[in-house]
Amino acid sequence: RAAVPGIAEATSSATGSVTISEVLTNTTNAVIPVTYDIILPTTGSGCSQTVSITVEVMPLPLTAAISGPQTVCAGTDGYVYTASPLVNATSYVWTLPDLSEVWTISNTITIDYATSATLGDLSVHGVNACGDGPESANYPIIVIPPSTLSSTLLPTDICSEDLFSYT
Repeated sequence: RAAVPGIAEATSSATGSVTISEVLTNTTNAVIPVTYDIILPTTGSGCSQTVSITVEVMPLPLTAAISGPQTVCAGTDGYVYTASPLVNATSYVWTLPDLSEVWTISNTITIDYATSATLGDLSVHGVNACGDGPESANYPIIVIPPSTLSSTLLPTDICSEDLFSYT
């Protein structure tokens, strides 16, 4: 085969065999056709023929960038994060700050942070039929712990209709 723009590997050729075996790396975000010309053996009557076989090399998803809030409050819900759309991704795999994974079919995820949540990184990569794309850069998430009551005073019991006051 000839060199193909967008395919990382150089040309390849073989003689005496019609077995084609090579890894092809698509370096673009488009489908790249690669054509192999196979010269068939000459027949007993002196005829020969060349046939072409074309394979389309699908790209992996590219790297996404994440946007969304980086400082969140523990014990709150509904934080929305978006990855830049990946042309060739059919789904997205998000690694959350607690290291769990969530699969989505869109480039957006909503995260609820438990009261026990701690700081960590959010990352994402695209997936398609050809495999996993590269992981995004880590997107640091700072979790502000919930407020706590610091008073050690215990309120005294009161009777019905008495004024209750706590400081």
